[in-house]
Amino acid sequence: VDGQILYRLFDAVGWSKPRSATPTRHTKIDGISNHTLYLDCPHESDFLEKTFQASTAIYVAQVNREIVGVVRVLSDSFQRSLIYDLVVSPDFQGQGIGSALLTRCLQEFAHTQLTLGTATPTMPFYERLGFVRSANYLELPTEAY
Repeated sequence: VDGQILYRLFDAVGWSKPRSATPTRHTKIDGISNHTLYLDCPHESDFLEKTFQASTAIYVAQVNREIVGVVRVLSDSFQRSLIYDLVVSPDFQGQGIGSALLTRCLQEFAHTQLTLGTATPTMPFYERLGFVRSANYLELPTEAY
């Protein structure tokens, strides 16, 4: 997937904020850390494209040949899989696109333990598809990008 298209999607849903931006109280409580909640790179960067290229699987939703949604999976393909960056353009949200993308991940990686992280407002979406909340998710904040 082209990095410019990815950046536009991330920007459209508010995920392209600098790491230095102070998160709201809600975000501090809800998120693991600021750098995992927001993309901190200029749209000219190939960062997003590289992260998607390094993924195990990428699923794309198109409407009239325009990419309107995307999700990626990192997996060892045997035991564990992580779902990352499910994003749907705001103009196309509420039409089942996110559910279809996530269902594709669930079908392709059903033989593995599937994990994802999300904020409280979107938890019901994932719970409707069978995910169960866990309080044991940890992260080591880094300056990776």
